[in-house]
Parts: sequence; structure tokens; C-alpha cells
Amino acid sequence: MNIRRATEDDFDTIAELERYAYSLPPEYFEMSRERFPYTWNDYLLLEENGVAIASARVIPLQQNLRGLWKKMGADIDFTDEELVFSALFHDLGKIGDLGVECYLPQNDNWRRDKLNEQFTINSELPFMLIQDRSLYLLQKFGIELSHNEYMAVRLHDGVYDDANKAYFFSNYPDAKFRTNIVYILHQADGIAARVEYEKWRDSSSDKPVTISKKVKGKTVKSSEGLMNLVKNI
Repeated sequence: MNIRRATEDDFDTIAELERYAYSLPPEYFEMSRERFPYTWNDYLLLEENGVAIASARVIPLQQNLRGLWKKMGADIDFTDEELVFSALFHDLGKIGDLGVECYLPQNDNWRRDKLNEQFTINSELPFMLIQDRSLYLLQKFGIELSHNEYMAVRLHDGVYDDANKAYFFSNYPDAKFRTNIVYILHQADGIAARVEYEKWRDSSSDKPVTISKKVKGKTVKSSEGLMNLVKNI
């Protein structure tokens, strides 16, 4: 495998990867094409036999957060290499294992149409938390991690994963994190997920319908579903 920085000619490749991964509508890519001349240098491509199989844009965000933490006086107790490595491989487990994909197209029309589930977990893949599978795959290929890299990958979901609470909620001083890379990767991952959601939301033609109603002399907007619920109480 090879990792390289994207070029201005890679838009169609990146767009196809994002279309497959996020089921984004055509309108999103029309807007993205206009912005790409200003953002292409943010992307990295992972290639296998000359074919791009993944793209990443979380690294610049991580570096921005690193700078923010530094300006606020926090310890930068990790290297740039550790930060970039963690950003690239924290979700490696989402590819599954050798010969067994983690996600398959959702064939249940109801779940796809009503819940917007475009993919489902492959039942043939033995259960693992994504971060644990990421670490498993790295060691499987003989890639050694530093302590900082291991902690960042293992705990990047923060307390959204109950399995991480022992690390985040300990009051014992010696059990506190000895590196800030965990917090920075967690924040970068959360911000990136929110930004991706907003791009999808703003480009979707199937936006929630809103209606207005007078409440004590003020006009407020509520979702149609919420208003129907209120009417039936």
C-alpha cells in the first residue's frame, strides 16, 4: 500500500470514495467540485496497486487543534508523526479483516428508506470494537505503535464508548492520561463527523419539513412530526 498527497486531478477519485462511503447526493459533489481547488492539498489517498481505496481529511483538523492546545498553554507531549499516524489509522478496523468486509450494502428496503441505513454489519466478521480491530490489524502486519499512538487509537471515541470510562473518569492522579494526544484525536474525530453530517444535511434534497405556529404571540418553527405529536397529546 502507498499513501500520497492528493492533487488537483484527484477530485473524481475522492468524490467516488465519498459517494460510496456516505451515500451523498449529486448536489453535494457539485458544491465540492467548486471548493476542491482550495482544499485538494488537505487530502491524503491510500492506494493499493495504484488504485485509491481510501481518502482522509482529518489530519489538517488535528494539526489545527494541536496549535490551539499549544496556544492555550497545554503540553504538546507527542510528536507530529504520532499525531498523523493516529489520525490515519484510528478507524482502520472499519475495513474489516483480510477477505471479510466490515460493512455490506443494506438490502432491507424499510431500514434503508426509513432509517437511512445504507450499510449493515457483516455477520461473518467476528465481533470486535472498531478501535480494537484497528490495533489488531496493525500488529498483524508487524506495525509497532508508540504508547501515545496506542492510547490515541484505542481511546479516540472518548466516553461515547463505555469501555473507555476507566481511562477518563479515574480520580487517581497516577491513572490520569500522560499525553494530550488522546483528547486532540477525540476532538478532531468528533468535529470531522459533525462537519460531514452538516455537508450531507445541507446538500440533501430530502430535508425535514418545518411549519410555523403562534405560541404566546411569537412565531416559532417546529418539525411536522413534533407538531403532530403535540396535537395528539
